[in-house]
Amino acid sequence: MNDNVLKHLAGDKEDLRLRVKPPDISRVRTWPNDAATLSKRSRPTSAREVRKLGLVEKMKKAMPYAWTDGLGLAAVQIGYPLRMAWYCIKQKDEVIERVLINPEIVDRAGKFTFNDEACLSIPRRRFSTDRYAVVNVKSGREKFMATGLEALVVQHEIDHMDGIWCKDRVHRAQGVGRNDPCPCGSGKKYKRCCIGK
Repeated sequence: MNDNVLKHLAGDKEDLRLRVKPPDISRVRTWPNDAATLSKRSRPTSAREVRKLGLVEKMKKAMPYAWTDGLGLAAVQIGYPLRMAWYCIKQKDEVIERVLINPEIVDRAGKFTFNDEACLSIPRRRFSTDRYAVVNVKSGREKFMATGLEALVVQHEIDHMDGIWCKDRVHRAQGVGRNDPCPCGSGKKYKRCCIGK
């Protein structure tokens, strides 16, 4: 966790996230207030529509006002229910910035449990999720293979387009009972936290 996030959680008034968001910057939609919008499947779009709406620029401007630092956003998270996302990550000393338009995962391999997944739309929560280490993706006319962190981000953003939350992907250890601690790491009993959500 970086210093800015720690300051934010501690309530430091100098932190960027505590400043008033200018009205021309899109708000990152969050749970539970925007759950109905974020739980719906997004409609297909086109590169032309994405450019016309200026979605990549809107996402870049909205990201600093989220509850923590992020790697990317799906259009639905800023109020546009379109099958589009943008992300920028650093992986193996390389910066990968990509726009996904109508993406689909055509193949996947290496199922594992990721123990620290967070979402800009679910403030102050982290989850242990079931994900794949390698995904082959078709996005518009582009086809690519994503591995490691990029594979995780792609799966996360496509889930947003399908109305799926990372809390829906929580790893369910066999034998977790209603009174056991919730696998999401909240500290609550499973029956009072993620069961049935």
